[in-house]
Amino acid sequence: MTRSASWRPALGVLGLSLMLVAGCSAAPQPAPSTPVAAPTSASTPTPSSTPTPTPSAPLGKVATDPLATMEVSPVSYDGTSVVVAQFGDVIEGRPVSLQSKTDSGWTEVATGTLDDQGRVEFLPRTAETSYRAVALDYDADGLALAAAATPVASAKSQWRLAHSDGFDGSSLKAPWAVRFPGLYYASRWCSAVSPGQVRLVDGNLRLGVAKVSAATTAKARANAAKATKVSVAKACPHGVYANGMVSTEGRYAITYGTVAVRMKFPYQRGMHAGAWLQTADGSDIEIDFIESFGYQSKWGIQNMLHPKGSSGNRLDVGHYPDNVPGLKDRDWWDQYHTVSVEWSRSGYVFRIDGVETFRTSKALSKKPHFLVLSLLSSDYETDRLKPDQLPAHLDVDWIKVWQPR
Repeated sequence: MTRSASWRPALGVLGLSLMLVAGCSAAPQPAPSTPVAAPTSASTPTPSSTPTPTPSAPLGKVATDPLATMEVSPVSYDGTSVVVAQFGDVIEGRPVSLQSKTDSGWTEVATGTLDDQGRVEFLPRTAETSYRAVALDYDADGLALAAAATPVASAKSQWRLAHSDGFDGSSLKAPWAVRFPGLYYASRWCSAVSPGQVRLVDGNLRLGVAKVSAATTAKARANAAKATKVSVAKACPHGVYANGMVSTEGRYAITYGTVAVRMKFPYQRGMHAGAWLQTADGSDIEIDFIESFGYQSKWGIQNMLHPKGSSGNRLDVGHYPDNVPGLKDRDWWDQYHTVSVEWSRSGYVFRIDGVETFRTSKALSKKPHFLVLSLLSSDYETDRLKPDQLPAHLDVDWIKVWQPR
């Protein structure tokens, strides 16, 4: 590309400098006074706030970059949207204006800069609208260029709502059902799902972990001793527990799409809360788009894929995010958070409160998956469980599924 030797005034460049901040607050917050943009590293981007929108951003007709794309997430992260622009002309650091469509034309709602892949991600706090991104007519050094725009896009133009559950009422409704009630197995010889730990409370699905009766404990220990070939006295040394788990197995499944859940995780350790996707026969990739292990746990939370190895063993693809604002604070665990996974033919993108926490093209699945929500106390973790902190709860406000149009 041929660049002009003319220069923009230095003031315009300085006006677009970015200031990093810690990211989204754990609790729902009022709209910030300045728009928000997020860098888009394929690893773990951190949101950043921008100064007052640059007045020189073109708001009228702008030539479209024929290679540019625009993606608008259908998920509302407590009022925050996710908008991703990709330009064909890769000029790292080039200022970009995110603009929303109005009755009178375009208005700027956020600013950002291109990364080394020609990509920029925004986290605007605006109502659902149509967006375009405009790469401004100068680069990071002020060298003049021709302004270019992405195509116009909106969440509605790219996605359709395929499924939504708000868990209202007093009883669980189809396609949800309690999964594996009363079954002790594999890594859970000392815990089993109980229908009593699956309730609807104040418009939430509440999944629990609690101690069981002495009679149930004795039976479970005898069964665990036989299965693991130890004495009854050594079986289930940390106790026996009732868990909560529901799924849509056999009633609802998806292949590709975006799944989001608004949930409040238990702060207690010795258990893990999860929102995940699985195939009917369990032979394909398990998509654990969120698992939490409690406040001050060495694991915290994780995004994980579990493909099968050549011998049928379960493998791990994923990590424990370290860019989630407030995760190490006790207050984070008392707030609701919206978690999501976007699953496409090209890979997976995981987010928490709109912040990208993991992206990968590995372990791709093409098979239908059903939905699972759970709070489980596996045998490997109950040594960290404190009985005086029970019962513990995972509260799910809603779960939604969108599929591409």
